[in-house]
Amino acid sequence: MNKKRLKNFNIKRLDVWSVAKIYSLVSALGGFIGALLLVVVNAMFGNLMQMLFPNLIVSWALLIQLPLIYGIVGIIIGALAAWFYNIIAGWVGGVVIELEEVH
Repeated sequence: MNKKRLKNFNIKRLDVWSVAKIYSLVSALGGFIGALLLVVVNAMFGNLMQMLFPNLIVSWALLIQLPLIYGIVGIIIGALAAWFYNIIAGWVGGVVIELEEVH
């Protein structure tokens, strides 16, 4: 019988830059997917989109603009979130996770 070894660990601190980088890349990917959906929907239903949203300009440039904007905002939000986590974890303790040892 193989007994599993579970260990609890406390995440006391997050590296602000590493969280900001990951959050930025995830946000940029979300921006790209959103822009791609907008471009595809606009290509399929262009006239309807213009009637519903007369000021919306959908072009292929969105495939560059939205990921760039989302990525920049993602760096800021990711860094702030990690910074706040570090402050709050210092007051009340960090998040406890349970990890299983794998052989």
